[in-house]
Amino acid sequence: MASPLEHLGKTWLNASGFKSHFVDTPAGQVHYFEAAGEDPTLPTLVALHGLSSGAMPLGPVLKTLKAHYGRIIAPDMPGHGFSASPDALNIDRIYEAMVALFEEVLEGQALFFGHSLGGAVSLRVALERAEMVRGLILLSPAGAPTPVHAHERWMERFQMVDQAAAHAFVKALYVETPAFLPMVAWTCRRLFRRPSVRQILATTRRDRVLRPGDLESLAMPIRFIWGGSERTLLSAHRDFFLAHLPPHAEVLTPQHFTHCPYLEYPEQVAAFVAGFASEARAFRRVEAA
Repeated sequence: MASPLEHLGKTWLNASGFKSHFVDTPAGQVHYFEAAGEDPTLPTLVALHGLSSGAMPLGPVLKTLKAHYGRIIAPDMPGHGFSASPDALNIDRIYEAMVALFEEVLEGQALFFGHSLGGAVSLRVALERAEMVRGLILLSPAGAPTPVHAHERWMERFQMVDQAAAHAFVKALYVETPAFLPMVAWTCRRLFRRPSVRQILATTRRDRVLRPGDLESLAMPIRFIWGGSERTLLSAHRDFFLAHLPPHAEVLTPQHFTHCPYLEYPEQVAAFVAGFASEARAFRRVEAA
């Protein structure tokens, strides 16, 4: 069930020109925001959020991007925002629901902007349904393998067993600790304790991750963004991507970006996403292998 804050954000996005729609998928109804850009000849952008979040927190970024894309589609993935929360939710069901949505609403290829979990889903779409993907913009994407010795301890971060753990988790998302930290930490802990999010975390397995050959096979334009202040994902995750992304991938490492830079620097995140669309190579149609 969406929170009062999410309802408020939805009202703001609706007033900013983003209409709300629902599509039936194998994981239940999926809600998505859609807006027409200022120039319909520009490409479509699909924006996919991270774990426990939703499309709404990306709102300030998406509003800026209307000037740079012909159409913007921003779903709430299953178990998030205003979408259904089915039983036994896992990454596979999220992916199947997203593909069903894209089959329904996309007209040709789109540029995919994926953050964290949304980056992992975007990569899977690019690997398995490449005919949908014109290019990838990956912001601190999930999906890289975790070293055996670090996996259990890393997963404990997301449990937030008490308020102190929630404070530490949220501090890692900001460069400057927010004055409203107690409220944000309480909200973050509440989001991560939702049954849908707990199910996703519980079914995260080390053997269901990207392989080196997966990344190396990607033919479409790629912009990879990983902040120098990333403290939520591990350096091992970053190193995997850097070692195996194809040579044509563009790598950006803003030193002040944390895992969720859109919380503090929405204009800068929007500039990276807009800049990718303006490059001629991103407009070239990519044929599926």
